[in-house]
Amino acid sequence: MTRFTGLDLRKWFKDEKRIDKANSFGDMAYNSIITNSTRSTLEGDIREKLKNDKAFQSWRKKILKQYLKNPLIKKYLSVVKFGGENFFSIHGETEVKLSVRNATVVASFSESNGAVNITYQLKDTFDLDYQPGRGGIYNGINSILKPIWVDGLGGSPGMQVSSSWSETLKK
Repeated sequence: MTRFTGLDLRKWFKDEKRIDKANSFGDMAYNSIITNSTRSTLEGDIREKLKNDKAFQSWRKKILKQYLKNPLIKKYLSVVKFGGENFFSIHGETEVKLSVRNATVVASFSESNGAVNITYQLKDTFDLDYQPGRGGIYNGINSILKPIWVDGLGGSPGMQVSSSWSETLKK
């Protein structure tokens, strides 16, 4: 039986040409393990899931309401808990939970020709580290998975994840 390490897997896939873009959780894992990327940009399918996530949509409505009350404030920054309140739940999008559970999102507002332009920028770290605010079960599982992910499979220990998109709303 052949045993692959993270380094062996990278050699095995050396002909694969993939830059740091990701359309799914699988692409993010590939970027972390095979290419050992330090960053990954989410686009396509996974970005659409982020945009439609219930937690994001709730946050979006809240900041839009605040902006309309006070259009002098041009930026909002907050951590959004993508994928639903509880990680271990059948509710919410599992791929989103695995990809960017607690991500920082910045919304920047500008106005032009009677329309409000909003640019969203998401930043997160694709890691398996213990962090305050994460549940005890989640942190416990990560304490087992991190050595497998980083030492066994050769995954990047703290790949930076980002995404951005814009929307225009009539005022």
